[in-house]
Amino acid sequence: MIVLKVIAAMLATLGLSVLFQTPKRQWIFCCLTGGFGFLISAVSLHFGLPTVLATVAATAALTILARLLATWREVPVSVFLLTGIFPLVPGVKIYLTASSAFLKDMSMFADMGMDALMQSGAIVMGILLASSIPQELYERLVKRHKVVVEAPAEALASEEDEVEPDA
Repeated sequence: MIVLKVIAAMLATLGLSVLFQTPKRQWIFCCLTGGFGFLISAVSLHFGLPTVLATVAATAALTILARLLATWREVPVSVFLLTGIFPLVPGVKIYLTASSAFLKDMSMFADMGMDALMQSGAIVMGILLASSIPQELYERLVKRHKVVVEAPAEALASEEDEVEPDA
C-alpha cells in the first residue's frame, strides 16, 4: 500500500514539474525527491512519530537530497525543492479549514487551521534545518563521487597539430 502512495506522490511531483516547466531532463530527479520525501514521512508516521515531527524529518531529508541533486545536476535547488515538497503540503487540511470557515463550523475551522499551520511550519523548519548545512559539504560529496569522463588535453592533441617554434 505504501508503494502505491509513493508512486502517487512521484506522479503528483511529475505533474507539478510539468506545470512549473522544469527542464525535461530533470523530471526523473524531481519525481525521486517527491517520492523520497513522502516515503520518509510515511515511514516516520508508521513508527509513531507525530505528524509535525515526521514532516520536519521528511522535509529536512528531502532538502538535503534536493541540494545534492542541484549540485550534481548544476541547476538551482528550487527545481527539486519546490516540486519535491508538494506531496508534504497539507492541502486537504487547508481545504477543510476554508470549508469550515465558509460553513461557519468554528470548532473544525480552529482544529484544521491549527493542524495546517503547524504542518506548514514544520515544512519551513525542515528546510531551514537542512539549509544550515554549508554548501561546501555538498560540493565535496558530489566531487568525491562524480565520475570524470573528460580526456586530458594532451591525449587529444596529435603530433601533427603541434606547432614547433620558429628558430
